Amino acid sequence: MREIPHDMRMDGQPVYGAGSYTSLLLAACSDSAESDNYIGYVGMGIVQTAVVLLAAEYLFDVPFLGPVGLFLAGISVFIIANVAVGFTFPTIAQSQMQALQMAIFFFLPSMLFSSLMFPFRGIKAGSQTIGEIFPLTHFLRVVRSVMLKGGGFAEVQNPINAMLIFTGVAVAIAMLRHRRTLD
Repeated sequence: MREIPHDMRMDGQPVYGAGSYTSLLLAACSDSAESDNYIGYVGMGIVQTAVVLLAAEYLFDVPFLGPVGLFLAGISVFIIANVAVGFTFPTIAQSQMQALQMAIFFFLPSMLFSSLMFPFRGIKAGSQTIGEIFPLTHFLRVVRSVMLKGGGFAEVQNPINAMLIFTGVAVAIAMLRHRRTLD
């Protein structure tokens, strides 16, 4: 019989079906290891944003009319909101498959109800209300206002506040649901 690796054991007993979150809990590391893991995702989001912005500027000649600092602040809040969602789902799910399904059931409606694919005003009122829940709806307002219309802080204050509220709720849920054990 194959030996179970040491990092897949808890109290000397093998842990079956262990995924990356389980491995992280079982690893002999500091408490900051989990937060360091999520900081990497924020960094990845920043790199992806830079690539998209460079492509928009140099390949598609998309104008950038507003203040860059305000735009970067909106992007940062959006990235952190999505990382908070990524931290919250595994604390609720009982398996990696459930966490993956939760992510799909979050991001698909997010794209459909946020005006990414369809004009927001063309969506029915009930669907618009659902769309207001998702950070992508507010992020697209920030992008359109700052990047394409040259808007300032007054124009993006409400969408950024909405994303901050969403982030706070997601982090609060994750903190309440987070367990340091595998039970």
